[in-house]
Amino acid sequence: MASNTIKTFISWNVKGLNDRTKRFKILKHLKKLQTVAFLQEAHIKQSDETSLVHNDSASPLDLPLSDVKGQTFVTKHVVRDPNSRFILLHRTWDTSVITLINIYAPTSDDPDFFASITALLAKFHSSPIVMGGDFNKVLDPSLDKTGPKRHIPVRSLSAIAEIILDFQLLDIWRALHPLNKEFTFTSNPHKTCSCIDYFLIFHSLISKVTMAEILLQVISDHSPIQLSCLLSPSFSLSSRWRLNGYMLQDPKIEHQIASMIEEFLDLNNTVNQ
Repeated sequence: MASNTIKTFISWNVKGLNDRTKRFKILKHLKKLQTVAFLQEAHIKQSDETSLVHNDSASPLDLPLSDVKGQTFVTKHVVRDPNSRFILLHRTWDTSVITLINIYAPTSDDPDFFASITALLAKFHSSPIVMGGDFNKVLDPSLDKTGPKRHIPVRSLSAIAEIILDFQLLDIWRALHPLNKEFTFTSNPHKTCSCIDYFLIFHSLISKVTMAEILLQVISDHSPIQLSCLLSPSFSLSSRWRLNGYMLQDPKIEHQIASMIEEFLDLNNTVNQ
């Protein structure tokens, strides 16, 4: 019988891996951490892509999600964004089923991007979700940013809030450090520090989390964010049921609900006559 195992994830915008020396340093650092890596802005040549992936070939050109040697993975579904903005892996890990999604969001206020993430996750909501990446958005301006508060991407933040609500996710670093001010990115031109890199995880996983930390900034101008949690073969999504609001946007489901309501009203009108 498989035992509980601590799984470690890291999300890191590496700002390019085509330079061989930099790639060697990044991979050496990841090997030391023994982690599954959600990497953004790798911009790596296809000929060098296999150097990032040990047990899984599901890695897009600019947005790898690489695995640690020695882990037992079986990937059931892979969804890649043709624009290299996200990759989703739905897989078994030992005997646990989990959905991993790595994103690199646009810097602009683009709610359509996050709406596409909502539509994608709706297909895999039956397993726990771990979403990591560079969101390019400050979720809490009062805690996650220093310096002047410039344009706030209201529409994107609303779309992210909808994802969090619909799929019962939480910002695990903020949940464990509710008042801390730590940052993952420094903008020298704007003289600001901000936290724009996150792990959003299914809320029931919080009891399994052993660590969520923002690491020191090395090699890249983004600090990695690391997450460790205890996954067990018996883990399930047992929680209070909640309707996924995205389902109501499906025309087939909308028609089915309308038909059921009409049938209910017809039956009750007949009884009352």
